[in-house]
Amino acid sequence: KVAGGPELVAEHAFHPTRKWRFDFACKAARCAIELDGGAFLQFGGRHGRGMGMVKDCEKYRAAADLGWRIWRFTTKCITTESVAMTAQSFRMAIKERKK
Repeated sequence: KVAGGPELVAEHAFHPTRKWRFDFACKAARCAIELDGGAFLQFGGRHGRGMGMVKDCEKYRAAADLGWRIWRFTTKCITTESVAMTAQSFRMAIKERKK
């Protein structure tokens, strides 16, 4: 919201039967932001390991089947510029989805 984007819900549970959550979501437009932490740790975070990647793919496929659009970032990708660009992209996606 600080960057002029929509108000987001943190830890939004999006799936009707699974316990999956998005880091941040705009429920009305079904747009979500996921932050993949630990990508640059010596032994890799959960998102960079084999089964973690498999589980992420399963989660994101299920989200797509439910009509969600997802923006994914590593922690190194979070900059003032990327936040502003994401906010702009979110605004455009929300506008499109409200048509």
